[in-house]
Amino acid sequence: ESSMDETYLFTVYPRSSKGNSEKLQASFRVKRDRTLILEDSNIDKSVLDPGEPVTGEVKIRSLSSSVLKDYSVNLGYENTSSEKTSSPILPGGTRNLEFSLPTDREMRPDEKQLQIDLMLEGEAVESTSKNFSIAEIQDVETNKTGQNNLATTSTRTTVWNRGNSKINYTINETVSNYLTPITGFSRNPDNTQEKSAETVYYFREELDPGETFS
Repeated sequence: ESSMDETYLFTVYPRSSKGNSEKLQASFRVKRDRTLILEDSNIDKSVLDPGEPVTGEVKIRSLSSSVLKDYSVNLGYENTSSEKTSSPILPGGTRNLEFSLPTDREMRPDEKQLQIDLMLEGEAVESTSKNFSIAEIQDVETNKTGQNNLATTSTRTTVWNRGNSKINYTINETVSNYLTPITGFSRNPDNTQEKSAETVYYFREELDPGETFS
């Protein structure tokens, strides 16, 4: 299957039972529809964190009887692309080309497809693809500040979605029952729960990546 595009000579030696032999020679030519093939391709990791590059290697093989110079491997997904090339390939030779394509730190969890095109003299001679995915990162930052004076005590709780996926987050605030008549909030609670000596107030919010609520 990896025979090069050229003429091959073979010899046959017929021999009789009496020991007489003869030498016969003939030739045949292998004519290929392409002279460069994509022998193998791989990516190092199929699941990546946002901002982690897509890395891997492509192996190509020459099936030409002459030196190949004008070749390249084009790789890309969505709006990200790269072109890799190397030194001329001798007849029957191979080249291993390593690649690295960046991913955005703000990428959402999703399935991606890396397209790989083997080019010779400006035309695609073979194509393949590899799938990879962006992992879901859940990272929630909360910050609570307070202020006291002789008459009142106030607190502010802020939640920041620092991950790359949408979240539903709930803030719980517990108030002693004897203080509930004089307690107010900047927004109405989504739910309350009465306990023996206190009340728990629940505030729910759906946050996209980068969003906050207080």
